[in-house]
Amino acid sequence: MAKVIAKRVSNYELFYDLVFVLAISQLTSTLHHITDNPRSIIVFIVNSLMALSIWMQQTFYLNKYGERDRLDIYINIGAMFIVGNFAQIIGKVQYTNADVLRYNGLLVASYVLIILQYYLRSRRIGLTRDIKAGILSLSLSAACFAVLTAVYLSFPSVQGAPYFFILWIFPPFIPWILAKYFDYRLINFPHLVERCQLITIITFGEAVLAIIRSYPVTSRPFIGFMVFVGMSFMFISYISQTYLNINHHQVTRANALIFAHIFLITGLNIFTVSEELWANNHHREWGMVLFVVGFLMYYTSLMVTSIYNDSSLRLHKGHHVLYAVVGLLGMTLIILLNKYRFISVTIFVATAYAYNLISLIHRRNVRRKLAKKLATHAHHK
Repeated sequence: MAKVIAKRVSNYELFYDLVFVLAISQLTSTLHHITDNPRSIIVFIVNSLMALSIWMQQTFYLNKYGERDRLDIYINIGAMFIVGNFAQIIGKVQYTNADVLRYNGLLVASYVLIILQYYLRSRRIGLTRDIKAGILSLSLSAACFAVLTAVYLSFPSVQGAPYFFILWIFPPFIPWILAKYFDYRLINFPHLVERCQLITIITFGEAVLAIIRSYPVTSRPFIGFMVFVGMSFMFISYISQTYLNINHHQVTRANALIFAHIFLITGLNIFTVSEELWANNHHREWGMVLFVVGFLMYYTSLMVTSIYNDSSLRLHKGHHVLYAVVGLLGMTLIILLNKYRFISVTIFVATAYAYNLISLIHRRNVRRKLAKKLATHAHHK
């Protein structure tokens, strides 16, 4: 199979990502309300999916058809403005009817701009089956959002239903349901991996700020440093997996990669808020709960991406069992010893480091086996 040539991430894609700095900040602010309004966790999950679905669909378009021409540049700028205003709204937990109308108007507009990109690109390269599938699936998603909005605003009884907004999680999955109609051979896998890395790094940026704010060096320097080190080990695990282990030159639909990153980023945002609550003696219990959930979501999602690893670095059943034991043991000890801050933070650092160590040993063993195999082959020659 010919080696896949990596498509470069353009400066306009990086520019587009800037508005998601605001979106991620707003998402984490939503979750802060969990201490007095547990409903906010559902709002956070729905809003996370909405924001990430916009990013993922725009990324898919640019991955397959982006040309860095005026078509992409100008629509990208318009999309930034719309998504930025959408991000301003998703920080709320309670929504008025006017908020609902603005929220969904901007959400539908974000999808419509991606549809417009597909259509205008088809005017230049032809209306292919893949472009038709993109336009159809995104149009159905946008139509579903519009219908849900009309139902919500038209029926007061629906407005009184506390969890009607959960239905918003379904329209973003329409493109995945119609995935068989897309031409997966158009996906540039190394470009897609790099885009996922960049949005994850942005999310880590929010975690860094949260830790520094919650554990200032003037009052809690040692604990803050330990938490920062543990978070850094999490980042090292991510880069080791997505940069060193993954085979970047493959042709695949990459559905699992995208799904994994949706849950990974959501878990990382939960982890970010947990650190802020964990630092507050009045909210330490909630901080511990969110920390365990976020930590396990993050590493479970990261392990899912291992299906794209180079054949020599694939994880076997024993590796998965070991990762599961390390994670569950570490989290169990944190739950049991939560009232001892120093011990809990030390366990967190040790658990995060253990994941790095397991990965490092695995790569070393693979290299040794390969070197031994080459030496044996050379000896026989």
